[in-house]
Amino acid sequence: MKKLLSVLVGLMLAVSAAGGAVTAFADDTTADPTPDFSDNFDSYSTEGFIEDDASFRQNWENELMLNIDGNEMAAADSECKGVAQVIADPTGGAAGNKVLHIKNYDPIGSFFYISPKGLRVQDFEVSFKMYINRSAQEPWVGLSVRKDNNVRYNGCNNVLMTLKTVEDASVTPAREVLPLAMLRGYAGAGNPQDKTKDIDTYDEDNPGNQVSNYDSEGNYNAQKNIMRNWITVRFKVETVDGKTQYSSYVTTADGVENYLGMLEYSSKSVDGYGYVSLNACISDVYIDDFQLTNNDEEPAPVLKAAPQVSIAVSNVTETEADFAVTVDDPDGAMDGLGLDYIEFVNTADENDMVRVTDVTATKVTGLKAGTEYRAVVTYSYDIDDGNGIKIGQASSDPFKTTGQSTTDPGDDNGDDPAPTDPGGGCGSSLAAVGLGTAAGAVILAGAAFVALVVKRKKD
Repeated sequence: MKKLLSVLVGLMLAVSAAGGAVTAFADDTTADPTPDFSDNFDSYSTEGFIEDDASFRQNWENELMLNIDGNEMAAADSECKGVAQVIADPTGGAAGNKVLHIKNYDPIGSFFYISPKGLRVQDFEVSFKMYINRSAQEPWVGLSVRKDNNVRYNGCNNVLMTLKTVEDASVTPAREVLPLAMLRGYAGAGNPQDKTKDIDTYDEDNPGNQVSNYDSEGNYNAQKNIMRNWITVRFKVETVDGKTQYSSYVTTADGVENYLGMLEYSSKSVDGYGYVSLNACISDVYIDDFQLTNNDEEPAPVLKAAPQVSIAVSNVTETEADFAVTVDDPDGAMDGLGLDYIEFVNTADENDMVRVTDVTATKVTGLKAGTEYRAVVTYSYDIDDGNGIKIGQASSDPFKTTGQSTTDPGDDNGDDPAPTDPGGGCGSSLAAVGLGTAAGAVILAGAAFVALVVKRKKD
């Protein structure tokens, strides 16, 4: 198997037939501008977790691994830590075969993802083998594709394709079903928008967007068992007549490839090149022989660096405060766009805010005395990824105005304020504006800069 160590530096890898040994070729003239990616996991150590293995981090990434490698803008995502490791194949496979074991059901966490490092594609196919160990809590495994930022599916623009394990033990043998769902994720939007009903095989009364070990007439077929059986999953993303088609297939133990359906969907934010991630939610699953076939004719465009924006507040009085926004935009991603507005949000009531639309201003008025606020600056930028203009936000440290609050403490009924609903769903603990890496909006809470707006192009 070929294994791509890093498309960022153009290294090409060839995996020898014996033992999954890796040979690296550093000659840039041989680099494929539209590279494939494959990994059978045989070359990695079985000691520790994947984030602890530098060789694994050369090939794969998520925010946790980027953070370990020194990217301070990447979040040290705790739910991706200590849940995935390479192990000897426990299913009786070939001698020396290794698999990726993802085990992230409660209480360890709920959501996990990894992506081929640095790889951005538009049209492609992904296939991998999967062995499902449990059905409790209806776990799912799938892909996020055309991601404009390589973070969680509910923190970036992407299309999410999932296969959920559903088991009905009220019949014997148990009915096992693997339904396909497709969803549209948005940057900072919490839960994605469900597009499953738009899949061509979807029928509420007679669903075709699934594979099961029972047919429509109730006949059981052990060769189509979903659980504790190696199955092969294939996803395809292609542009046809200007529209994108997302399709999925599952090959069961009987050797039959089952077509689960296709969604035709286009949006400027997800029609271009993007990252691809393997996702798993509340799962206990083995993955093997991951392969991405790149069908692009042109390489992905070179991205501009996303701007780094911060806001600081000073000289706070009862009703006023000075503020300063600092922008570091080395590649000019904000040129022609820039700051949109600044909001001063009451931390106890986010519907209570003062908005400043003059982005050249340095003072806010109209605040309430004795009230805690945070300043949030909203800005627009374009990193030339083909996915259009992005919206970013940066927040200050909380600050409190002087004086006595106008709210009468005697009116307090003693109830705690209602918690903010994170939106629910697997992996929903991601903060709505916590977009993470340098490819997306940067949130610099606690910034101590006191400066006027600065725009700077790379020399």
